[in-house]
Amino acid sequence: MNVFDKVFYNSYLVIGKSKLKTVNKTVNKKKKPITKFRNRLIFK
Repeated sequence: MNVFDKVFYNSYLVIGKSKLKTVNKTVNKKKKPITKFRNRLIFK
């Protein structure tokens, strides 16, 4: 691998990780209201 290839690969990995983090955050945000709604149904 060339130095350029290594830098490109590292940057690609970082971008991929950051995208995964943002996806996980959005999934968590979507899951939380659903659990709250379920809890309300259970308590009613």
